[in-house]
Amino acid sequence: MTSLGGVRQSTASNAGLKRDRVGEDELEAYGMDAKARSDAAAWCRGVGLDGAATLLILSAENVSQEARAFWGDFDFRAARPPAQPERFEAVEELQLANLAPSNFPFQGSSLGDLWGQWAVELLPASARFTIAGEPGFPARIRSTWTDETLVLRTNHMVLLSRCPDPEIVGPILRYAEGGLRLLDEVFGRQSPLDAPLEVRLHRNRADYIAESELSQSIGQWTLGYYSPSEHISRFFVPSGEDNTAAAIEQKLQEVVVHELTHQYISERAGYAEVQSSTTPGHWIVEGFARFIEQQAVELGRNGRGLTDHTVLSIDLCSRLLEQGALLPMESFLNTTNLSFQDLGKEGGIPVKPRYSIGTYTVSETSQYYSQAGALCFFLMNRCGEEGPRRLLNYLEARYEARLPEDHVTLLGFNSIPELDAAFRAFLASPGPK
Repeated sequence: MTSLGGVRQSTASNAGLKRDRVGEDELEAYGMDAKARSDAAAWCRGVGLDGAATLLILSAENVSQEARAFWGDFDFRAARPPAQPERFEAVEELQLANLAPSNFPFQGSSLGDLWGQWAVELLPASARFTIAGEPGFPARIRSTWTDETLVLRTNHMVLLSRCPDPEIVGPILRYAEGGLRLLDEVFGRQSPLDAPLEVRLHRNRADYIAESELSQSIGQWTLGYYSPSEHISRFFVPSGEDNTAAAIEQKLQEVVVHELTHQYISERAGYAEVQSSTTPGHWIVEGFARFIEQQAVELGRNGRGLTDHTVLSIDLCSRLLEQGALLPMESFLNTTNLSFQDLGKEGGIPVKPRYSIGTYTVSETSQYYSQAGALCFFLMNRCGEEGPRRLLNYLEARYEARLPEDHVTLLGFNSIPELDAAFRAFLASPGPK
């Protein structure tokens, strides 16, 4: 035996023959794998599970491609015949084009490839295309949204998208549906399937501003917003020229979850917000949305929950604590919607988090969001069995503008200094307890 690059190899005269035989066995396994997947796809198609059949075909094709690459490079010298190529060819008998839904908006010679690209993005969220006349199609759609618009439905939402890119639309659907299911768990309810939340994705910032109820100035620092009067959440796909704070600090799908949390609270939880520029406690409005945004996990991945202490809000606040730069708790808790709008959005404090690469320059507004999200996590996960109930009661009281003067007591603390000390102790060691 000799060693080459740290790997021991046989110098026996039949070493090449043994390698060939192992290669044949490997190729045989590839063929059996591809055939099993194609058989499973055929079964799924037979019982009407065309989406599952599509994913199985795609996975079988990947196995087939790996095997074909191996076949072309391999030097077979053994007497035993190799795996039969028809095992791989069986995969191709099921055409992806035949599995595309009848309302799939793309047609042409590349139909199968396009459906395969969309299926991978949509199926983890149980998302599907829908057209006028089908359940869940929005009743208030305007003429400007009837052309060149994709309409997709999940159990909790309907998305009207002017963006035709599945790699952009897919993550939005998966994160949004995951966030809405998480909210169902938090509020202990089932959302009615006949009344999905409506979301609109504009193709660019100019398109978004043109239909926005907001002034053009707010479009400088947000990728989206919830419009209570329209019962719609609106977003746009940022380009390289969109130097907004949200585009820099958050992914589009995270902003979608944030705004859908506002929409869910108003349209599902039933917390009708009483508009008041003088009501304190605005931190809970943005903080709870930031908390859900960072705890929601993309559907198709494991580990969905509310207990991830490594999220950016907690990470940044932990570092800000070390720098003595947290926002003062009393003024933070008493911030109103009006004073929130006055927070600085430019410049800020350089912070290097533990769990993310790079250095963030945290503006006053960004710090407010992070501190609010971290405080919500603390109250939900580190304040005993009553913590979640108290947090939701405080949230409801703030929306209905009935917070008492000593509103910190609703959170289970006797005073603001007591809450401040407990929160700082958490940030100093935010790991599991």
